[in-house]
Amino acid sequence: MASSKQLFQDEKSSPLCDDEEANCFIKGTKNAFETPSTTIPFKLISTSDQFTQMKEIVCYKNSFYRGLGFTFLRVISLGIFALFEWWFPVVRIIQYSRCSPLEAQVLDIWDICDERTLVPFQKWNLQDGTERWHFNYKHTTFVYEPDIHQAESLSHLRNVSLGELKAMVRNPLNADQVESRRLVFGRCEFDLQSPSPLRILVEEVIHPFIVFQAVSIFFWFVTEYEVYATAIGVMTLTTIIFSYITTRQTIKELEELTSHRYEVEVTRTKLDGTTESLQIDSTELVPGDILTITPGMTMPCDVVLVRGSCIVDEGMLTGEATPVVKSENHQLTTTEMTTLTNTKVNPSALKHSLLYTGTLVTKAKSSGNLHTQGIIVETGFCTRKGELLKEMLHPQELSFDLYSDSFSFIVFFAVLALGAIVFVIKELSRYSPDFVFYRVLDMITVIIPPALPTALTIGTFFAVMRLKEKAIRCLAPSRVNVVGRITSMFFDKTGTLTEDQVKVQGLRVSQGATLGHPLQEIDETDSRLFTDKTAMCMSILGACNSILLVDGNSFGDQLELEMLEYSPYELEDVFSEEKQKWETHVVPSKTYRLSEFTSEWRIVKRFEFDAELRRSSVIVEKLSGLDKGTHHVFVKGSPEQIMELCKPENTPGDVHSEFSKDATKGYRILGLASRQLPSQFKEEDLQSTDRHLYEAELEFAGGILFDNNVKWRSKPVIKELAEANISSTIVTGDNIFTAISVGYETSILNPSAQVFVLSVQETPSEGVASVRFSKYNPGMSSSEGEEFTTSNAMTINLASNSVSDPFTNGWASFAFVMGGNTFSQLLALKKETKFGPQIEFLIQNTAVFARMTPEEKADLIELHITAGKYVGMAGDGANDSIALRQASMGLSIGSSESSLLASFSTPDSDVGCVPYLLREGRCALTVSFDCFKWMAMYALIQLVTVAILTTHGGNLTDNQYLMDRHDDPALFGYFYGILATLRPLDSGVTGKSSGSQGCHLLNFGSILYPSRFPTLHIATPEMGIMVHSNDLPRRP
Repeated sequence: MASSKQLFQDEKSSPLCDDEEANCFIKGTKNAFETPSTTIPFKLISTSDQFTQMKEIVCYKNSFYRGLGFTFLRVISLGIFALFEWWFPVVRIIQYSRCSPLEAQVLDIWDICDERTLVPFQKWNLQDGTERWHFNYKHTTFVYEPDIHQAESLSHLRNVSLGELKAMVRNPLNADQVESRRLVFGRCEFDLQSPSPLRILVEEVIHPFIVFQAVSIFFWFVTEYEVYATAIGVMTLTTIIFSYITTRQTIKELEELTSHRYEVEVTRTKLDGTTESLQIDSTELVPGDILTITPGMTMPCDVVLVRGSCIVDEGMLTGEATPVVKSENHQLTTTEMTTLTNTKVNPSALKHSLLYTGTLVTKAKSSGNLHTQGIIVETGFCTRKGELLKEMLHPQELSFDLYSDSFSFIVFFAVLALGAIVFVIKELSRYSPDFVFYRVLDMITVIIPPALPTALTIGTFFAVMRLKEKAIRCLAPSRVNVVGRITSMFFDKTGTLTEDQVKVQGLRVSQGATLGHPLQEIDETDSRLFTDKTAMCMSILGACNSILLVDGNSFGDQLELEMLEYSPYELEDVFSEEKQKWETHVVPSKTYRLSEFTSEWRIVKRFEFDAELRRSSVIVEKLSGLDKGTHHVFVKGSPEQIMELCKPENTPGDVHSEFSKDATKGYRILGLASRQLPSQFKEEDLQSTDRHLYEAELEFAGGILFDNNVKWRSKPVIKELAEANISSTIVTGDNIFTAISVGYETSILNPSAQVFVLSVQETPSEGVASVRFSKYNPGMSSSEGEEFTTSNAMTINLASNSVSDPFTNGWASFAFVMGGNTFSQLLALKKETKFGPQIEFLIQNTAVFARMTPEEKADLIELHITAGKYVGMAGDGANDSIALRQASMGLSIGSSESSLLASFSTPDSDVGCVPYLLREGRCALTVSFDCFKWMAMYALIQLVTVAILTTHGGNLTDNQYLMDRHDDPALFGYFYGILATLRPLDSGVTGKSSGSQGCHLLNFGSILYPSRFPTLHIATPEMGIMVHSNDLPRRP
């Protein structure tokens, strides 16, 4: 095992957070602590740990006298102080005294929101006799470094060099090393620290409201209000049951997502120095173990391949529907160890050899009879899946008016009741003290409506149950009511609104100064085939991919499989006797007889697709033809990126306009380019040379077109939302013209509306910026996807304060379209200048956002939420996960574990469930809102009635508390909530309100018996079931 110094070494060279405001180094504040030695500065290593950012850590140790006094308070208060301790755990800090970090037993952690958490500070006694202090905060383990007085998050991959990983590959761990690592990293599982059913029940029972209700019920029984006390007791018990069931269901779903336990095979070192294969439980794995990978295996941890290759289904993690090819990491198998000793691991460089926790291995392949193996680099919550789980277990707080107003009402009502109590005491001065005491207690017990918690939760409870019947999983029940306020929906394009499956629609080959017409299919009699450019395009289509052959079958990305099938090539595995390994050759397909047109190629190195670079490439050696033995670079990617890398003199002049026309028709486009490497090129240099050196000075070859069909349910859903006055917006990483085409096809863009494409033109000398508005038409061309050359455009200075005037006055219907670069520029201008209202107008009226990165998608969602809107986001992949988490309602489409960050998820592959989800949200919100109004009215009337009667020495009878002819009945309010949970009406989405069948029955009852059923403004059947955004329930 690596020494403890190696495991927890000083990360002075580690990349720290660049943002000074991100609290990367946390120091004690003057107003909190007088002695800096009692605080631990916290260093943030990974930006993915933003939810664990701490402002201050204060050290405490046990104090005998303080602890004795704390116990005395528990006893003398007859357990009342213990209840307060349960409700406010930070109270326990009074039994400790401050100390230095090395003396600490408990840490008081202050986060950036000034919330406090007490955690134990514990010690590891490692095998080498050293000690390490650590603590666990929000499922993240932090290790204290006394030398630098800082705590750092625990990570095996970040604290190990490539040389150490390579040493572990050559010399597997022994028993002592395994035990030391298990002590530090724990078991290979997700310890959710889920409370037991008994603890959940206890927490529900001793909730402050339930305790208050229990005391009130006891008082009512003492004062002989048995019927009323029994009724309220039943309602309180119902509240406990509803809350308990909801909590248990949520915990059960989480446990189902994280429970992966089975037998695995590992290689370890025996006492005599030899290695052996062992069958162990997956929870016993530790970082550094050599794991044997077999087909059908679900990965229990993050593993880097060191032998063989795999095809994995990452759909459960990334949401991508196509299989992903993973190959062995050559740095850990072929590079000399001396060159790796101090080389830090770059996690992004391991992407194409890293198997993530939770992914399914469909195929595994290795040379000869050897097993496919990998080295474990992370386990538990340190894995990629663990990061997702932590973000889900500790979500960001969402402010919602209904909940905040409920608390405000209780505070207001308590103040009002206090005034009433003072008035009653004054009026009852002539009565005996016992009588006054009982009457005051009676008024205190009616301060809080007994059915209020049930009224606020019952609608949500039944909505979650009905969503489950529709296979819509809800991991955040508190978000159900929030769904009822959604006014804007954002949709990812590929895989969400459009199909994942693609088909080649044509190949456009460069003809020098112009771009050729689409070549629909390979025709051996077509003279266009027999040109150098066409031959190069076909070679790129056949070789530039990450397809893997297993048992003669091709596996890989669906788009690349379509490209290979379209080309006159096929892949073939050939065993190299010289290099003693399998190699992939690209050979002419037996289907075609084009010997003069095709060549044979050997794949030397693959550079996988990079989302940031938006391209992939491959280095090949030509094995036949005139240039036999030469090496070439084949590159494919977004047309904008490819054209930037190509020599201008070799790029057709009309390529921008022609590709723009193709994108306008809805095609997805990939640019193709190549380059012949110089004769001094050596394959050995590939291990240490950056890919950018090869992907430069390219020659443009052409482009390939794919269809981009819209899913059949997308357009009806968008139309339904539009009729309910809910706006829809496309947010995609695809080409801007392709996104516009999908916008028109789904009716997100109105055919009669004037569409403007936005771009920012900054004027550095004047310190201002202008926005260029280009009217969209199918003939527009784009050089970089955003800046257009057309005379039909106008430019408006942001400082003019009249950005909206030409649109609000000139066109009855208009929409904006912008790319990711334009959005980022506008966002930066909004933060740095005073043009906030103008920029918000532009972004709020944009219907299509193209070429957006995952971070830009999240920024867009946050911008709308900051503006006071409730927005929903629907996506299907890992590139949407940040936005799904940021949105008021995140809906994950398909079986993706990125859904861990979404409040809702569905196995359906389309957006057909969106209207139903919104119906349930509107129904639950209406139930909660109107029940809240009912309970508020009931409580106010009861308080005033009791106060008036008490001043005359009287009170309500038992039956009058339950069902009086003039005041609102408690039982009726309870059953109102039950009836209101019936299914929402399915009569369309064009109405103005939301409700359920039970609500309509009550409304009908208010017509027949107005004295019994006052109108609650619930929807009638003819109104439908969707709420217009301007008719949503407001604050009471």
